[in-house]
Amino acid sequence: MAISTDAGRIFATSLHGLFILPTSILFVIGLARARRHSDPARCGLAWLRAVFVFAVAGAILTVLSFALTLHLSSDTAPADPTSRTPSTIARLIRTYEAALYISTVGSFLGLVSDILLLLTLVELGRGFVLVRRPSGAARLVRPVALAAAGVLGVLALVVFGLAVRYNRGLLAQASGEVYPTSKVLRDTLAVARLSGAVDVLLWVGSLGVLGWVVGGVVRGVGAGVRRSVSLVLAASIITSLRALGLMVLAAMSGFSVRRITPEEVFIVRPVVDVVPLLIVLVLLFVVSIRKEGGLWSAAPAAGPAMGQTGWHDQSQEGGEYAPQAQGQASSPEVKWS
Repeated sequence: MAISTDAGRIFATSLHGLFILPTSILFVIGLARARRHSDPARCGLAWLRAVFVFAVAGAILTVLSFALTLHLSSDTAPADPTSRTPSTIARLIRTYEAALYISTVGSFLGLVSDILLLLTLVELGRGFVLVRRPSGAARLVRPVALAAAGVLGVLALVVFGLAVRYNRGLLAQASGEVYPTSKVLRDTLAVARLSGAVDVLLWVGSLGVLGWVVGGVVRGVGAGVRRSVSLVLAASIITSLRALGLMVLAAMSGFSVRRITPEEVFIVRPVVDVVPLLIVLVLLFVVSIRKEGGLWSAAPAAGPAMGQTGWHDQSQEGGEYAPQAQGQASSPEVKWS
């Protein structure tokens, strides 16, 4: 049974709309859950807040773009093109322009949220290492991750610029201006190729992040944060599978592989993109709010807590974050998971 384009857009709009509400609520709740400045998880959870912001903003713009496109489709479908007045044509072109640019910005924000999500997982994995004992790898991984994220960010900006140029070509043709179709096709191919390259790099990056988190998990289990370790590991696995799914979907829809139609993309892509992202954000939110037996949630133990080089292992049971001795009423006892 064939799927209409409008039906696909309605489904995609509904799924993105359902994504916005819970993530917005989780973001607001997360703002009230502060972390100590000495907490190794603090930086990762700051990146997580940024992921929420960009993901929600991108989803809102995507919903708005789909809504404008559906409105445009309902306006143009029954009418005779020869009976439209110049003012009607101008209004339709403005609506078309708004839908194009809003969709482009929404896609860019979604791409930024994907990059920040990888940074979040890297920082949480780094925290699992630091909570046990600092190492050279833990100090090196942050600048490496930031450099890789910077490269991906530059590529995302280039994709955004190419998409804007492509939009201008479409609008010029829609307005009746002379704009070569060959240029539009060339811009289409450039956007598809570079977007595909970014999808591949995101998937490769997710594999690297997964390997790093697994290494941090080995340290974190010994430090008594077993439940938080399992949550972050599950989030990393889902992130890698999501990146793989988006890469395969882009190849199937953008490189003339006759297995999926443009109409079906509206059905499949939100399921591959939005649903796993929501699961990942919920898992990381649970990590961020754990207060007992969770991720570095208690105050440091008495004694020389932190040196200039990082977090030092002070006991065989819990390291620097071991349970407090009796008489220290100011810090609750940690119930290790």
